[in-house]
Amino acid sequence: MATFAMTVQTVVVAWVLGIMTSLPLFGPTSVVIFTNGIQGNIRAGRFIALGSGLVECVYAGIAFWGASSVLGQYMDVVMPVAKAVGFIICLALGVPLVKYVHKDPTKDKASKEGSKDAFARSLTLRPLLTGMSLAALNPALIASWAGLSTSVVSAGLLDFDASPAPAFALGVFLGIQTCYTFVLAVVGHYRERLSPRLVTLIMRGTGSVLCLVGVGLGVSAALSYTSAAPATVPLKTAL
Repeated sequence: MATFAMTVQTVVVAWVLGIMTSLPLFGPTSVVIFTNGIQGNIRAGRFIALGSGLVECVYAGIAFWGASSVLGQYMDVVMPVAKAVGFIICLALGVPLVKYVHKDPTKDKASKEGSKDAFARSLTLRPLLTGMSLAALNPALIASWAGLSTSVVSAGLLDFDASPAPAFALGVFLGIQTCYTFVLAVVGHYRERLSPRLVTLIMRGTGSVLCLVGVGLGVSAALSYTSAAPATVPLKTAL
């Protein structure tokens, strides 16, 4: 039976883990949130973070609960598929960013109208569903959170029996939201001070890194399938 103190400790530890896992800004979800922020679509970025956090915290809760041990026998199949999906997502997001050109909204009337349209679109469920899809299409998150869960339990910070999985999932969700809220606040505060040329370079650089990550995932997926393929045995003629 989980005590109140252990529940609070579980939420706090998971909150810290949620922040730490969201800090690297070159994952698909982080890039989408960052690019929305630097383009001024702060509200859309928040909804993307919300959708992603909702799905990832469920994955984290499942992993902490112990379902990862049951799914472990299928990870040889899941991981290559997850890498292949990641390859597609990273290239789909990275290639447009590599060709991105930022226009100064103070000088471009069309950009102003585009900003209004983007704000209108941000009021819909589209950003929320985008965030949920980015996380849902990454089943490798279960394996990642299973590893993190094992690490914190091994360090004595949590206990699989005494720490409730829902509290762990809640902490992860709050940590993810804390990190992305901070990122969007910083980007939103400083983006007006960035020249269009610098914004273009940042966006293209981000896209290039994302493409490289995608290529790495694609190569890793191909190698996984190759190593998993059964070796062909040459036929021998009976004498």
